[in-house]
This record gives sequence, C-alpha cells and structure tokens, in this order.
Amino acid sequence: MLKKQSGGGCEQCDGLSGQRCKVPSDPGGSEALQDFVISPHCRVCGGLIYATESEEEREEKRKQSTTLKEEGNQLFKNGEYPAAETVYTQALQTCPAFYSQDLAILFSNRAAARMRQNMNDLALEDCSKAIELNPDYIRALLRRAELYEKTDKLDEALADYKSVLEKDPSANPAREACMVN
Repeated sequence: MLKKQSGGGCEQCDGLSGQRCKVPSDPGGSEALQDFVISPHCRVCGGLIYATESEEEREEKRKQSTTLKEEGNQLFKNGEYPAAETVYTQALQTCPAFYSQDLAILFSNRAAARMRQNMNDLALEDCSKAIELNPDYIRALLRRAELYEKTDKLDEALADYKSVLEKDPSANPAREACMVN
C-alpha cells in the first residue's frame, strides 16, 4: 500500500508517487519493507507531483544525502560493504525525489555494495531503479549487465551491453562482451 509522503501528491488525479522498495533494516541483512519515493511523477497518471517542502528544505535534505553518500563511499573503499549499504540506504531515504540523478547514483552505489556481499537479486533491483531514473546511466547499465551474467541471464546481459554501446561506443566492457573490435 502506498502512502502519501510529505512531498505532496498528484495535481491531476490525487494519486501517489513511489513504490515499495526492499531495504535492509540492519547491516546483518534482514529486510523490512519501507515506503520509498523514486520518482516525482504520479504512478497512476504520470502527472508531476507537487512538492509541499520549500526549496531550502529540499536543498538541506540534498546536502544531508550527499554527506551520507560520501560516508558510504568511504566505507565502500574501506571494504565495509554492509555498513556502506546501510549508509547508502539512509542517503536514499533522505534525498528528495526531486533529485532523480542523485537518486540514480545512490541506487547504483548501493547496488555495488550489495554486489560485494553477493546479494545479487537486491543489487539487480537497485541497478534497475537507477536505470529507470536515468536511462543513460552507463555505470548502472554495466553493473546490471555484470549482475545478469553472474545470475546466468545472458540475454538480458547482452541487451544491457548493447544499450551501453549505443550510448557510448567506446565503453570497453561492453565492447568486450559484444566482441566488438
């Protein structure tokens, strides 16, 4: 069941934005369902969701999210993948839906942390969310292609590699996977 967030609702149909998203409730990997808005557009009619928070409030939340992302990046570099995953999740929960590019990066980063923990299904979900938010996000496409390969979904992997080549013909991992010279 979707809940209306403080971020507002659809002006056209009074529908709600967002979808259910699995996020870990603790670094040990147990999961709890939490509401999470991934798009500033209504899932019912596609209309733009109006925001009830001020621009200053959105910017403050964005700064908090960026700080959390940087903390997650440091944890990831230190090999602390469960902690990085948790911090990226906090950043996702903090970042306003208005900043879809930021959200795409956070989903991709959390996918990387989950990949390192062999949580491939959850990592695939995160990559797909990142790509939904930014269809031209090469890193997320490459990461998802790699995950598809790991999970023996070779047709899906090839499709992602081809998509990368269409967007960036010089992308070596995609060129190698598609055997392009």
